[in-house]
Amino acid sequence: MWWLLKTRRCILVGVFGYLILEHLPHVQFAFDGDMFLCIMVPLIVFEAAVKINKQAFWRHIIPIVIFSIVGTLASTAFMAFILHKGSSILKYVTAIPVKESLIFRALISSIDLIAVLSVLSNMGMSNTDTIYVLIFGGLLLNDDMGIVLFQSLVHFLDESLVIDSKVVGDAFMHFAVATLGSVMVGVLA
Repeated sequence: MWWLLKTRRCILVGVFGYLILEHLPHVQFAFDGDMFLCIMVPLIVFEAAVKINKQAFWRHIIPIVIFSIVGTLASTAFMAFILHKGSSILKYVTAIPVKESLIFRALISSIDLIAVLSVLSNMGMSNTDTIYVLIFGGLLLNDDMGIVLFQSLVHFLDESLVIDSKVVGDAFMHFAVATLGSVMVGVLA
């Protein structure tokens, strides 16, 4: 098994684990998205945050915040616009509404932290290089931003919801409280 990459081994462990659990009597096994978002993602992000060079992270906090927060919001809006307009132009495709385009883009806005760090490490970079710290710090905050943005936008899927300034304000407050709360927990930890 030494020739298998780590990711392939993890996939095989997951498949075999599922097959074992599927054949056990009286075991109900299902994927729970809330469990993944509330338990697994924070553990992955926490493990990555422990490895970052803290002094370099705080020294470059302004560009990291700009890359992650402003970059995530701008790319979500831009790519959602392209998805919506692109699907509207195509003749044999149902146009994707703006709300669904924004939610989809927010869902996929987080970037695979492990893959990017693997590429940087293969290029010979370490946690003392400025570009490594900027990208790594941005990725840490980007994942959080993607999750909070997705959860804020999902509220707009309710068909009975009338989108007015109060609803947009509530969504913004949810986004701000979740973002600032996460930052405070991170700073205090």
